[in-house]
Amino acid sequence: APHAVGLTAVKPQWTGPAGPLDQDRRWEDARRLLHDGACPPGLRAAGLLVLLYGQTLSDITALTTRHVLREDDRVLLLLGSRPVELPAPLDALVTGLADSPETTGRGLLAAPGDWLFPGRWPGTSLTADALAKRLRGIGISPRRARSTALLALAAEVPAAILAKTLGISIHAAVGWQKASAGDWAGYAADVSRRQQLVSSRHETPRQP
Repeated sequence: APHAVGLTAVKPQWTGPAGPLDQDRRWEDARRLLHDGACPPGLRAAGLLVLLYGQTLSDITALTTRHVLREDDRVLLLLGSRPVELPAPLDALVTGLADSPETTGRGLLAAPGDWLFPGRWPGTSLTADALAKRLRGIGISPRRARSTALLALAAEVPAAILAKTLGISIHAAVGWQKASAGDWAGYAADVSRRQQLVSSRHETPRQP
């Protein structure tokens, strides 16, 4: 009889939020970036695109001035096939990046280009790894922030609209929607129950 071929399977890992307070942390980080004038505008804009719209770092660093659209007094950003209207002050941050003369040369040397997030070398965009390092430097975990954002958005927006607006596949959008309605909800409820149990065990009994 032929020998059976040994097969191994990689156990899927949950990459969503680590606990029910992640949404609170997400909004805390978003408020900080919206109003922290000491933080570089480009870093603030990039962090907000992760926190508010669940964008990957590679998609963010691929953005150019052509993705920035203006209609009357509105600023829109083309992340997918359907543009997103940016709230204030994110709209000012993005238009500042698009309009700044430094857009063509924020690296070592000035060079023609239209990257919103230029790289170190002329004509290149910032790398996703470099952006990740900078975001972690201001206390933002890109992976966790994106997962938390997508779970929140998937709970509120139909999968088809989510895919068109954020530039993700419909398959991914449906997956996030299922996670937001099932896995994450069940996980959060389980964590909440365990926290309540621990709290009740540590309550000091009242004296008669």
